[in-house]
Amino acid sequence: MRRFVLILWALGSLAACGPDAPDAGAVSDDTDGLVAASDSLTTANDESVWFPLAAGNRWTFEAPGTSRIVSITGASGLVARLEGLFDTSRWVASSKTAPNTLLLWNDGKRRWEPFLRFGFATTPWQLGEGCAGLALRRAGTGTVVTGKAGTFGDTRVLAVGLVDGAGAECAAPAFTELTFAANVGLVGFRSGKGERFVLASAVVAGTLWPLTTGTVRGAVSLDQPSYTNVPNTAQCATVPCPSNAKTATAAVAFTVSNSTDQTLTWRFGTACQFDVDVASVTGEVVRRLSDGRFCTQAPTQLTLGPGESKVFTATLSLEDRDGLQLDGSFTLSARLLGPDGPTPTASLPLEVTIR
Repeated sequence: MRRFVLILWALGSLAACGPDAPDAGAVSDDTDGLVAASDSLTTANDESVWFPLAAGNRWTFEAPGTSRIVSITGASGLVARLEGLFDTSRWVASSKTAPNTLLLWNDGKRRWEPFLRFGFATTPWQLGEGCAGLALRRAGTGTVVTGKAGTFGDTRVLAVGLVDGAGAECAAPAFTELTFAANVGLVGFRSGKGERFVLASAVVAGTLWPLTTGTVRGAVSLDQPSYTNVPNTAQCATVPCPSNAKTATAAVAFTVSNSTDQTLTWRFGTACQFDVDVASVTGEVVRRLSDGRFCTQAPTQLTLGPGESKVFTATLSLEDRDGLQLDGSFTLSARLLGPDGPTPTASLPLEVTIR
């Protein structure tokens, strides 16, 4: 059985990714690299079970005297932005041909590389050599993790360490242990400094931990099924030249509904409480409602009781960040911007043509 070709790679030294998502089509691995019969490819090992990548998923952790938030933002298709686990945000991806592996984008080498393998029950794997190398392995299965978010028993623990013989002078990796629970995601980790973080609260696909009755959902709608942009056809010999272009606008409605049995509050650092992204088929965000938008620098909050909803509305000009009219198939996503409370999101297809 073929294995992945592992590229020399230091987990803590990859360059920070730029603002645009890499192409998920760059993923070319055609096996999960499993080498033991006990590590067989089954849906129980799928990365989507152990680390769900939907935009809006967020995990809040606590350690003595500190806390950390890990979140997924900008998800489109197989690609998502991972915030809070590394020192900088990183692009991660699922692969249809390697479903048991979470991939990480190496911005310096412009390619995807295998990061976490949930199908390896006994076989360790290694990335790089010396101080640039990391040794990973399954360190535990079914280890019970208990924190404010609840008790999780269906878990997998991945240990991360330096390659043997790297030398005591090597810096510790960003984290030395990651614990995942099925259908919840990351529920605990140990930092390179030895801090033990345990899940305090989370929202995953609208489900809240600690568990409540019901969920928080987001729904987005548009005023039209499709839109048409009219380009400029005016020709003139004078400057400035008037334009007869007509750029379509979309009326967006984003509804947040609290169907839990608790009153929930979101707190925002500014008067802006939600945002809208338009992403291409490769996951690149080509338009964002907040681009160039002024937000009053005053804290605000949203409180929804059980069964209550809030509708946010906006008008979005259908052009990209360079002012060029959109043309083609896109994904429109809306989300709350608050750092507190669950972060519901919603998305739907957006079709724009140029006449």
